[in-house]
Amino acid sequence: MADLTLSDLILGKKAPANPYVGAARAVVGQGLGMGWGDEAEAWLRSKLKNSSGYEAELAKINQEYAQYSKENPFVAPALEFTGGAAPALAAMLATPATGGTAAPVAASALARLAANPYVRGAVTGGVTGGITGAGSAQPNERGSGAVTGTVIGTGVGTVAPAVIRGGSAGAQWLRDRLAPSEASVTKAAVGKVARAFNESGMTPQQIEQKVVQDRARNIPSTIANADPALVDLAETVAQRSGPSGRLVEKKLGEQTAGSRERTYAQTRNAMQPGNFYADEQKMVKELRKQADTMYKDAYAFGDVDDPRIIEALKNPRFQEFWGKARNIADTEAQAAKLRGEDPSKFALPEIYKPSGKFDAAGNEILELTKLPDVRTLDYIKRGIDATIETGFNSKNGMSKAEANALKDLRKVYVNAIDEATGGANSPYLKARQAYSGDMEVLDAMRAGMNDFNKLDHEQVIDMISKMGNAEKEAFRTGVVRDLYSKIMDPSSNINAAQRIIGAPEMQAKLQPLFDSPAKFDMFKSALEREAQLFQQSNRILGGAATGRRTQARQRFEEGSGVGAAVADAVSGGFWGSLSNMARNAARSATMTDEVAEKVGKLLMSSDPHEVAAAVKLIEQYNVKATTGAARLGKGETGAIMGTMTAFPPSPTDPNAKPENIETIETGNFPGNLMTGPDIDADIEADLKKVK
Repeated sequence: MADLTLSDLILGKKAPANPYVGAARAVVGQGLGMGWGDEAEAWLRSKLKNSSGYEAELAKINQEYAQYSKENPFVAPALEFTGGAAPALAAMLATPATGGTAAPVAASALARLAANPYVRGAVTGGVTGGITGAGSAQPNERGSGAVTGTVIGTGVGTVAPAVIRGGSAGAQWLRDRLAPSEASVTKAAVGKVARAFNESGMTPQQIEQKVVQDRARNIPSTIANADPALVDLAETVAQRSGPSGRLVEKKLGEQTAGSRERTYAQTRNAMQPGNFYADEQKMVKELRKQADTMYKDAYAFGDVDDPRIIEALKNPRFQEFWGKARNIADTEAQAAKLRGEDPSKFALPEIYKPSGKFDAAGNEILELTKLPDVRTLDYIKRGIDATIETGFNSKNGMSKAEANALKDLRKVYVNAIDEATGGANSPYLKARQAYSGDMEVLDAMRAGMNDFNKLDHEQVIDMISKMGNAEKEAFRTGVVRDLYSKIMDPSSNINAAQRIIGAPEMQAKLQPLFDSPAKFDMFKSALEREAQLFQQSNRILGGAATGRRTQARQRFEEGSGVGAAVADAVSGGFWGSLSNMARNAARSATMTDEVAEKVGKLLMSSDPHEVAAAVKLIEQYNVKATTGAARLGKGETGAIMGTMTAFPPSPTDPNAKPENIETIETGNFPGNLMTGPDIDADIEADLKKVK
């Protein structure tokens, strides 16, 4: 009482409460003890010597804490809140050491309900409020205090998670725009990509696998190409001005620019054609070389004595073919001589001699004097081929109809040789099946290039079934050259893969050219994926130019909001205009430039290492987001518990008497007591006189 004046005594003032004891009671007793700290302290003090008993100790403690609360109206509730939140805060600090793991929850309806953050918040608030309400109430009011605390706590616990999460999101939004960090930008970008992943219904691993599979097939897809949901996000980024839009445009521009070359490469790799414009005679030689041994066996048959063949050789037209056959043999002999080889093996026996007779055109008629051997007959066939070739090239004025008639003649002639040399067992037939002849191969090649587009798939199937291996290869070579024209010739930017594989009829025509359905399915799948990439890139970039122009205008010029604000300043509505502009900016600015650029980099990832890194970030984000959304956070738990421990009124002084509020506020006292500002000085003077 040494610090009190006489006026303090008259006014009923007490000595200031011990701040350290009061703070401890606020944190431990009212906060951590949920309002039961005074009862616990009174019980402990009642066990000491010279104690006046539990009730007296409790009254004294309540009197002291009531005084502390009155003297510290802001500090006391804050300390109570801290004490109530202490268990949750301790759990937050312990999370790094424990790894933040939680026990798995059974996938039942009851378990899912119990795991709901709002349900758990309501339970936490209700229990904390009930215990604290009972502990803070007077002994005869515990029940009503518990009920009141439970009702209020349940409401606070239900609302708190939504308020805290909304506030946290708002603070994060503001932080990202005022002072974005690399970590916050990455988190925001990964979050947007993760949401697109979730919309796609694919796991991050499935998307990674899709990109890797495409790369193995030489298809330069990106993460954005994995699903339409990711295409939508890429389209949003592409429409922004600045680095993000340029990044997406550059990557997808490269993707579409190489579409034709990749489509043709896919076609060549799948069909393995030859070079259509290579030296045709060289092709013939290479093919003949492959069947050289078999032709030697066929030539060993010797002379052929067949009436049909003898009669044909007497025809002047065949004598013309013979002349071409000798030219071919002479050319091959000359080439052998230059190579240092024996040219005699290319010499043909003389089967004709001049007859001394002349035809109507003045040409001397030759007379057949010797039976031809198989080698001679084969060279005459090559003479027919050379004549047909000349006709197709229109070098001597031969019509295409005449050339086609010669093809039929050659076919009958060759069949006659086959029959004359053993029929189905003819060595000449077997050699030709391996080699497929000279002109047959060239015919197949030309048919592939000139006729494939006009043929129905049934016709293609029939043609392929009758071809030898060399003819099939030549036909494929011609087809691929025809496809090359379709892919490369148009000047406009076309979806080349779609042009090749898009139509069902074209698919049906191409399938017989493959050695197995599985190989065709691989080819079809690759081109369909290429076509899809082209469509996606065009869609993403299609509206990008307009969007970027609009945004660039707003970025580098005064936007419509600023112009409106200036105009309103003149007319007196400046602050309202600024308010509208700020509100519109908050609504529209869902993605900052930094976040958009990071999103673009994630979506445009195509290298396996980049894709793996992006997928890992998204997996980590999903784990944290799922855990945070499904559970009541430790911070939220602490906020609820702290609020409910600080919410009930502090214990009251049981001995306190109702004060005359008017007397205290005005300084007026009843009776003969002095009034006014000098009351303390006057009382002190009187006391000195008494002494």
